[in-house]
Amino acid sequence: AICDYRGYFFQLQEWDATILAGQTSAFGVGYDTLAVNAAKGGIQVWNMESLDRIALLLVPDQRPVTGIAVSPDDSVAAAGTAGAGGPHEVYLWNLNSRALSASLTVPQGFGAVAAGARGDTVPMALDQGGGTLALSNGRRTAVYSVPSGRLLTTATGGLTALSPDGTLFATADPAGGGRVELHDTRTGQVVATLVIPATGITPSTVVFGPNGRSVAVGCDNARTYVWDISGS
Repeated sequence: AICDYRGYFFQLQEWDATILAGQTSAFGVGYDTLAVNAAKGGIQVWNMESLDRIALLLVPDQRPVTGIAVSPDDSVAAAGTAGAGGPHEVYLWNLNSRALSASLTVPQGFGAVAAGARGDTVPMALDQGGGTLALSNGRRTAVYSVPSGRLLTTATGGLTALSPDGTLFATADPAGGGRVELHDTRTGQVVATLVIPATGITPSTVVFGPNGRSVAVGCDNARTYVWDISGS
């Protein structure tokens, strides 16, 4: 079962067990939409209010899905597929029409967090409206403009979050310490470094606030630290 922050309980016993084993998933920011890997190369999209499956989105290349993202406004879903030793595709759908809206070719391994990556890293993230896509291989992060398919920037460190307006992205400290770095999506430059005020602590979750002016970092000491980044 899956439980969201409001206590909704998702019964999974009717799902094919092979679909769920070792799969990736993604929530929209409001936790109203959940996307989960499907069995035959694609994603199932569920409405968490009604507990109804609202879409089954199949990837055209029929490859296994390695990473999923849902935009904060629940309007776009993305799925990256496994490459065959080289570049591979990320597909995006309009969740209102269920239509495939874009595809991007990305480097091998991006859109799937590598084994051994820090626990707060995520395969990919979308901004509000799905116009900006950030992807990671657990060690580096790349940011793309979805409409143009253009690579905007890259940075060292695994992706941990993308701001709702798509102007900032957060990465795990490349040295593996208790820090989170915020980067400008246009230049890749570090605009702020968030240092956990405790020694020997590792971040486990990074979330931007809905207005993009704050960042919350959950850590393995069962504490969450919040920064005001309105000046960044």
